[in-house]
Amino acid sequence: MARTIKNNADYFSHDNDMRDDERIKAVRRKFGHIGYSTWNMLLERLCRAENFRIEYNEDSIDIMAGDFHAEPEQLKEIIDYLIKLKLIIQQGEIIFSQTMITRFEGLFRKRKRDVERLSEAKTTDENNIADDNAQSKVKDSKENKRKENEIKEKGNKENQP
Repeated sequence: MARTIKNNADYFSHDNDMRDDERIKAVRRKFGHIGYSTWNMLLERLCRAENFRIEYNEDSIDIMAGDFHAEPEQLKEIIDYLIKLKLIIQQGEIIFSQTMITRFEGLFRKRKRDVERLSEAKTTDENNIADDNAQSKVKDSKENKRKENEIKEKGNKENQP
């Protein structure tokens, strides 16, 4: 069975001048290092999340607050400010970073190409995958003939008086 395509990533690039972005400077000015570290931990969580989206409600805030070692009220205030600055987009009870999604479009295109390339390697029988190893085909063929002969011999012995 084919492996499912991942809809997240193992890592994300961190620009070496991220702290100099005007919106990040505003976060740093308002919340200090706590705001900046919360922003980065939120990016990490989004990167691991399915389709780079996470729930944003009272329960998820409590869970993230425990993970981020922050008070839930402060975490909500920081995330709401990130939303206000459009660093994070909120749609109902879901939040995401459009910038992150855009950055990973190339990765998803590559994954899709890899899956398509592998599916072309299938033979007409969906249960078999094309194999260039002729040696294993010969071995399988010999094994099948040996089994057929054993079955015939067994049948002949049973039919003999």
